[in-house]
Amino acid sequence: MKRFSTSKLMSAVIVSLLVVSLVGCKTTSTKVEAVPSVQPTIIQPETKLEQPVQAPVVVETPVVKESPIMVEALAMQYPLGIEPIVKSDAAYPVFDLFIVHTANVQGNVYSTDSSVGYSRLSTMLQVTKSITNNVLVLDAGNVVSGTPIVEQNHGETAGTLLAALGYDAVAPSSGDYAYGTDALLAAAKYAKDNTQLKVLAANVLVKEQYLPFQPYQIYDFNGFKV
Repeated sequence: MKRFSTSKLMSAVIVSLLVVSLVGCKTTSTKVEAVPSVQPTIIQPETKLEQPVQAPVVVETPVVKESPIMVEALAMQYPLGIEPIVKSDAAYPVFDLFIVHTANVQGNVYSTDSSVGYSRLSTMLQVTKSITNNVLVLDAGNVVSGTPIVEQNHGETAGTLLAALGYDAVAPSSGDYAYGTDALLAAAKYAKDNTQLKVLAANVLVKEQYLPFQPYQIYDFNGFKV
């Protein structure tokens, strides 16, 4: 039988205790397991589904062709049915207009100290009308009486001279009623039917007749009204 010495016994006990201690430390230690890494979850923003933009729908309206309506320009209506007399229609935007006015000739065919006379007036009008047609010739009355040459035919001579010289209108005055109103009305009617001369009077009443003479006349020079 082999005997252990005391020193050897103590060494064996110490070694046994160390082994037990190491084993105990190993069994009681907490085992830490590696935690797998978790990838972060990225939440994408909600994407709104936009409605597709549709092109506007063009609805073509059928064009109905209508026959053109002819609208006639309404002519200017003047009182008492007076129609303008066109003296010039050249449509000049700028032009000269000559208005020749006589009065109280009193039947003087030849010029005197108080009257130009129809003979001299005739020369003046011929020169003027050779330059332009924009001439309006008027007389304010006292024409058919005053000299024997015009009175021998109750003023007919003077009326003939006015028409021959190209007068446009005459307004009777007191001396022109020397042969009576009826004679003057007859002369005015003859002038209207046979000449371009207008006998105008807006302030005469005869036997309660309203406006026995033509009251006025409109003359048109390139759109300019006189």
